[in-house]
Amino acid sequence: MSTTPNPTFTIGDRKLSLEEMQLGVGVLGGVASGRTTALVYPLIRQCFTNINQPDDNHKLAKCGGLFLDESGFFNEFITNELKTVGREDDIIRIDPSSNLVRYNPIDPEDSAEENADKLSKGLHLANGGGENRYWHDMTRHVIKLFLQLLEVHKPKHEIGLHDLMRFLNDNELTETLRNEVEKTIQEKRDKISEEAFEIYEEAVQNIKWDWLELAEEAKTYIQSRIQTGVGQVATAETLQNVFCHDTNFDFREVANKGKIILFENAGLNKTTGQFISVCLKRDFQKWQYRRLGSASQQYGLNTTRTTLFVCDEFQEFVTSGNYGDENFFGVSRAAHVINIVSCHCPTTLENAMGDPEQTKGLLSNLATLVFLRSPNRKSGEFGAAVTGFKSEEFENLQVVTPEKFPDGPWYSEAIICHRSPSGKSDTHKRQLRFIWDEKLDK
Repeated sequence: MSTTPNPTFTIGDRKLSLEEMQLGVGVLGGVASGRTTALVYPLIRQCFTNINQPDDNHKLAKCGGLFLDESGFFNEFITNELKTVGREDDIIRIDPSSNLVRYNPIDPEDSAEENADKLSKGLHLANGGGENRYWHDMTRHVIKLFLQLLEVHKPKHEIGLHDLMRFLNDNELTETLRNEVEKTIQEKRDKISEEAFEIYEEAVQNIKWDWLELAEEAKTYIQSRIQTGVGQVATAETLQNVFCHDTNFDFREVANKGKIILFENAGLNKTTGQFISVCLKRDFQKWQYRRLGSASQQYGLNTTRTTLFVCDEFQEFVTSGNYGDENFFGVSRAAHVINIVSCHCPTTLENAMGDPEQTKGLLSNLATLVFLRSPNRKSGEFGAAVTGFKSEEFENLQVVTPEKFPDGPWYSEAIICHRSPSGKSDTHKRQLRFIWDEKLDK
């Protein structure tokens, strides 16, 4: 167990303080460049080793966090690392094949508008992301209307994704729901606030004009967008047991007890896993935001513990705009969050976000950028602009593996650009040794 009061973290031989790690690390590299085994895994190991004090109020109290990746490789490595430091009991494992841990993306403590924003961002990525915001905004609006009506129809903690799909796909059922809600709010008008009455009354009117009377072609398209992310959950009873009932773990425990959230997505299709992952990320971030200022006392949150957000294939989970990742990265040091994200190149992020300027803004809020070998021309151009190295050098970075040199050492060459808290930048080329395990290597 670490007793170092001011631990250092290394990328190659480049040393970073805890405060510098909390400014974020971004990893850019092509397939088989060593993003995971040469950089992300070593940093995870250092975090579990260096930030591992048993006292919950210690600056180096054992770190909590959320770990996401598209392939599912992370979970085996992280589980083994936590066992090594005696922390296997800190894992909250969301597994679609078991309902021991349940996660409902529709949070009863949030408003219909907040839930709709979260769900629609996950659905936007599940449908390919990009810059066309019209259908994203329409989908969010329709989800908000249905959630507002469902709040009157049944207790908020009982509302699930299957409810949304059931009404979405049945106009007659939706008309019945609309009439029921209209009658209920009139009967209970003296028992609900004027603000709530106006919200529900408006939803009753808008569900007619913005959904029931919507052109059939537009309605079908919105249904298909929601079906892409939610359909598998809504039609499988085993998945409903995990994702459509009240969440039975507390996100507070990430900050307060150092719990580690792992999502086993192997049993889900890609778009459903992507949708659930984005919702998890947004909820994790929400609770980290609440550690800032007076909100921490309101929600009873530890404000000193370091938490981790680690994400591979980040382009599959990136969100922007209102409370987007670019904003979260900007406040992470104040919230004591270490962000470690990796992706192929800026182009994949840009394709997902749909805005080159937002992509640049997001990457600029990560103080340490590590460039590994990438054949992508734009990656080289971006790297050249950030580091001062020539663009062709990024394509020629070496990856040394057992196939080439059986006796080792095995490493990836990297160009590391770091911006210190004072704003000073430095750039170096380094060799990053692998945590070698062929079944885990990318």
